[in-house]
Amino acid sequence: MTDGKALYAILGAENQANVHYAMPVKNGLYDFMNYSRQVEEAKNSYRSSSRKSRNKSRTGGRKKKKTPLSPVEFLSGFRKEDRLIPVITLVVFLSAAEWDGPMSLHEMLCTDDETLLSYVQDYKIHLLAPYSMGNSDFEKFQTDFGKVLKYIKYSGDKDKLHEITHESDAYKSVDNDSAVLMNAVTGSKLKIKAEEGKVDMCKAIDDMRKESWEEGKELGHNEDIKNLMETMKLTAGQAMDALKIPLSERSKYNIPAI
Repeated sequence: MTDGKALYAILGAENQANVHYAMPVKNGLYDFMNYSRQVEEAKNSYRSSSRKSRNKSRTGGRKKKKTPLSPVEFLSGFRKEDRLIPVITLVVFLSAAEWDGPMSLHEMLCTDDETLLSYVQDYKIHLLAPYSMGNSDFEKFQTDFGKVLKYIKYSGDKDKLHEITHESDAYKSVDNDSAVLMNAVTGSKLKIKAEEGKVDMCKAIDDMRKESWEEGKELGHNEDIKNLMETMKLTAGQAMDALKIPLSERSKYNIPAI
């Protein structure tokens, strides 16, 4: 399909959990392999068309008038007026860290001589990294992927994460795949419960914070119980009595006898 000016481009996504320090070369290779494949497909198409034309001629079939490739065009299998479909590769950095890798081929070269570099073709990567994105950038996405990237950016700061996910209703209804991706990429260990394919991330985060608080409280009680048993020579039960820990909660504490 075309808009009269250009064909739809081929967009490739390169998902990275870690920085790839040779990304310009890697992406450049992928892109030119695709261009090479397009040239090869054009060449094969002309050869196939030529064979079919000869076969129709031998069997008396109608022969469509097609301009044969010129000797120069035959060499490449690509007509002078043929055009390639643009190929764009986007690197999606699924990490809260800063991308500190090269953004272009020139940055990877062992020289900064401007005269020499002017003769070396450069290749620049297109990078999508949460760390360098502003809050307004996340709103430009028409899908929940913007929420995913914003979540990743603030995943290392629990207070900030709670703030950005509760400042609006945006995270109250996130599609299940996006919620699973957030969980997997950041290691949040959220307990995701999807209802009609949607997840309330606000509730999931609140539950995680509550669970973390409970774990911290439990850990603190463990230390308090042990200290009382050691210093006051109390049994585990007596130490729990002193700390007023309810009987219903005591089974959570695995305190060895001292």
